[in-house]
Amino acid sequence: MKTIEITQRLSDAFRDATGDKNDLHQKYALGFHLEFLIEDAAQQTAEEDNVGNRCVSISTDFKKPLPIDSEVTIEVKKINDFGHYTAMMRHHADLVATSALIYSLDGSLCAGIGLYKRMSEEIKFYLEDLANGRKPLSYRLCKDQALATTLGFERDEHAMRNQLLALSSNALLQTQGDKLKGKIPAYTQHTIVIHPYAHKIGEEEVVLRTALAHQERNSWTGFVYGELADQRLKTPLFSAQLSIMAISPKALDRLLKE
Repeated sequence: MKTIEITQRLSDAFRDATGDKNDLHQKYALGFHLEFLIEDAAQQTAEEDNVGNRCVSISTDFKKPLPIDSEVTIEVKKINDFGHYTAMMRHHADLVATSALIYSLDGSLCAGIGLYKRMSEEIKFYLEDLANGRKPLSYRLCKDQALATTLGFERDEHAMRNQLLALSSNALLQTQGDKLKGKIPAYTQHTIVIHPYAHKIGEEEVVLRTALAHQERNSWTGFVYGELADQRLKTPLFSAQLSIMAISPKALDRLLKE
């Protein structure tokens, strides 16, 4: 069991590092920030079990918004000897988020049963997006910003991969934000497949491509793919499926006043 306090300082640093401008995060923690804290706790357990230190897949369901300046506990459970774990984050008795994670020693994608099937579905949207000719968004990864995305960890590291993944929210909202129709985005679910080279990335230029999966009345799901700008790799650095609920400004006001 690990206990962490999600302070205003941590949240502000994460927002600055990822360019987040979501009004919801004036008072509530960012989903990617919570997910990285869960992942770090799971990684420490995986290292102790000697099954891996590189996350190849993480799927998180966000159950309830977490107010900033809250203390949370993270409980990690081992599923098997092949690097599969589950984790739960709680604030008092409230369940904030649950995650399913897969770790390996070298970042190999074969660590996950069924992972290739999920990737093939994502890559289908990726190829369709390429065919449509949409210009990808370009970002330059920075060590200082990468370090800010790991505040709250028990280790001092420049996690470029964390910064890269967190920027996927920015990219999705820039390209698909019209689906919100004046409402505020709140993430309900992330599923991320992390390719091996993403663990080795440095201060490089990357591009993020997005594609729409489906849309319902007050929610929608999109895919985001991160690649090196010079295209020297034949696969994405990561592929992510992000599900968003659209919250009305009035509902947000009620949340912020609670």
